[in-house]
Amino acid sequence: MGNFKIQVTSSGIYKVEVANPYFFFEPVVVEISEEEFAPGKDTKAFLYSLKGGKDFRLMYPLVLDPTSRLQYFEPVPQFDPLSYLKNPFVLMIGVTLLLSQMSKNVDPEDMKKAQAS
Repeated sequence: MGNFKIQVTSSGIYKVEVANPYFFFEPVVVEISEEEFAPGKDTKAFLYSLKGGKDFRLMYPLVLDPTSRLQYFEPVPQFDPLSYLKNPFVLMIGVTLLLSQMSKNVDPEDMKKAQAS
């Protein structure tokens, strides 16, 4: 949990973005008009959407919660022996071995007839 304080010297529209290596925070737009810049006035803060601009008003002072956790690396998949069966090379070897075993069970006379014709 961190805190920050910004000293603003003039009115305007400001975009607040939090840079954190572990979490993603949505950017926030803070509008300070001339009337609100006077001491004792409230400041308006909006959640900022890249598509549509301002989404909805936030309470001030800002309390920002992370939207998601950042992942920089792809997790290594676990070993799966069934993935080898999906390989075309392994399928061809399996079919070849299956056909050779089936040809051993054929009657020799039927084999000679098949080779002759």
